[in-house]
Amino acid sequence: MRKIATLTAVALAFVVVAGCNKPSSVEGSGGRKITLADVVDQTMKRGEKNKVLVTVTRTNINDPLDVTFENLPKGVTVEDKDKKIAANENFVNYSLMAAADADLVTNHEVKVTVSHGDIKVSDTFKLTVKEK
Repeated sequence: MRKIATLTAVALAFVVVAGCNKPSSVEGSGGRKITLADVVDQTMKRGEKNKVLVTVTRTNINDPLDVTFENLPKGVTVEDKDKKIAANENFVNYSLMAAADADLVTNHEVKVTVSHGDIKVSDTFKLTVKEK
C-alpha cells in the first residue's frame, strides 16, 4: 500500500513538474529553498467557483507555508484564503469564487506568493472571468 502511495506521489510530481513552464525558486539562509511551480491560467464564469492548484518543492523546510493571492479582479475572492500548504504536503487547491457581478476580465494577471519566514517566491497566472 505504501509503495502504491509513493508511486502515485512520484507520478503526480512528474506530471506537475513536466507541465511547468517556468518554476520560480528562492533560497534563504541555512539551505532553505522553495520552488513554486507555474500556476495554470484560469477561466471561470460569474457566479462560479474554480480551483487553483498551488504546487511547491521545498528544501530544508518542515513547517507549513503561507500562500497569498494579490490583484484579483473586483468580485473575485479566495474562499479558503487562510489555508496553508501543510508541513507534509507539496500542493494545495484554493477555491476562487466569482460573484454574480464580478468584473468581466480577460487575461487579468493575478499574483500568487508562497512564503516561509524571510523566503518569498511568487508567480503569476492569467484569470479570465466571463458572463454566466
